[in-house]
Amino acid sequence: MPESRHAHSNESQLPRTVSAHDDSGKGGLGADLVKRYTSGESIRALAASTGRSYGFIHRVLTESGVQLRQRGARRERGSRLSATVIAAAGVDIRAVQSALRSVGVTEQRALRSHLSDDALAERKPGAVVGILGPPSKGGDQPRPEVRPGLSKSPEFTNEDVMLRLGRFVERGIPVLVVAPPPLAAPAAVASLVVAPCPVDDVPALKLHLWAFIATLRRPQPRTTRSTGSGRPRDGATESFDKVSRWLASNAVVSGSRFEDVVLSLLREQGADVVQTPDFMRGDVGYDAAFSLTGLPEIVLVQAKSGDLDRQKLTWFGRRLHKSMLERNVGLGLLVYHDDSGRRFPEFSFPSVISIEIQDLLHRLRSHDLRRVIADQLTEVPE
Repeated sequence: MPESRHAHSNESQLPRTVSAHDDSGKGGLGADLVKRYTSGESIRALAASTGRSYGFIHRVLTESGVQLRQRGARRERGSRLSATVIAAAGVDIRAVQSALRSVGVTEQRALRSHLSDDALAERKPGAVVGILGPPSKGGDQPRPEVRPGLSKSPEFTNEDVMLRLGRFVERGIPVLVVAPPPLAAPAAVASLVVAPCPVDDVPALKLHLWAFIATLRRPQPRTTRSTGSGRPRDGATESFDKVSRWLASNAVVSGSRFEDVVLSLLREQGADVVQTPDFMRGDVGYDAAFSLTGLPEIVLVQAKSGDLDRQKLTWFGRRLHKSMLERNVGLGLLVYHDDSGRRFPEFSFPSVISIEIQDLLHRLRSHDLRRVIADQLTEVPE
């Protein structure tokens, strides 16, 4: 990913303008913004969820020929995302609420005790965030005592929180669980994503919430999701062939275009991908984050192309791994393409999957993305 993408706050200095008419923007950011705006979302909401400025969103929409609504014009109901926050006893939820507001979720409701169970059953939020409390020295969280004169019902324990989150999962509502270390991450299930970070680690918390909320706002694309046998659908082969031909016809592959191709490939395989927003300035060590059914938490992605060697690839891997540690993310994916077609199979970093893009395409012809990641994890150090 070019450094200029994050090194400057002035978006006019970006290497290329993203619009719905760019070849690389078809089905990407430009088309996504147009679809979401015409579906009722405001420019400010789009700016908050993508990390772009108001002016940038306005420019992309006008260049795409979209007729902008007047300020205060009525929007479709349902365009505003609401969230319910369920927290265990003793947890300060203000950081979570602030992080949610920073990604555009202003309609929130906090539930902390059994008195709120009636409201829990009636409410159907767009998303749910559960916050677990740290365990006691004995390993379990003690049940809070009822304080005389303050409440007739105790606050939630971690077990209480997980029980209620399970009810939302059963209803098909997306759930994110903030599980501060050393708590073990819950098992991976559909509609549930884990953020293994302390509640007071604001940068890590913001990253996980940003990725979680952004994927909910993204219109669901047509994908080659798994058929249940671990193999992608037949339609995936045509896409793989197209990428292979593109790589073969270009002696030099630009970094920004390669990034677009890799992220598009991940989306086609069923991953919910969100690119690094502009509010994360500088070289953050990754291009995007994605979640995938069957994986317990988000994955950081870095895509690199050009005249590569072992030293360069090692540096990229070290930077990605550092970002994973800083953000409390347990898995990283480094996809690369060397202009000379070289591969570096001996490269490895803890919990970082490094794979050449042609090798990735070859594996995806036989297995779905979740299976490929699981197989690759057995080849990297813990």
